Amino acid sequence: MQNRASLDEKSLMSAKREIVWSVSARVTLSSLPETTRKTIEKRVKVLADNPFADALKGRFHKVQKPDKPNLYYLKFGSIYRIFMEVLPERIEVRAIVDHPAMTELVKNIDRV
Repeated sequence: MQNRASLDEKSLMSAKREIVWSVSARVTLSSLPETTRKTIEKRVKVLADNPFADALKGRFHKVQKPDKPNLYYLKFGSIYRIFMEVLPERIEVRAIVDHPAMTELVKNIDRV
């Protein structure tokens, strides 16, 4: 079995993943305007097929936290950031935050 900390981009690209939304991410998503919500869901589905797809290049970034090697965020416009763990079998959407709240969330990601 492969250690989570040793996963690299190539091994994460190999298979379609299940999408798992945290309660807080689902609540935030449901509070957004319909067009925003649908676009976020569509982009997360693209990530489920291939987290490193060219279609999302420049929008999908690794969070620099040594204790969270599979934590990434997807930029959505200039306002929202969607935080997720990308694992071989699933994508766990942890939180959707507005840009100013991003710094605080990264500090406290284990609480989400």
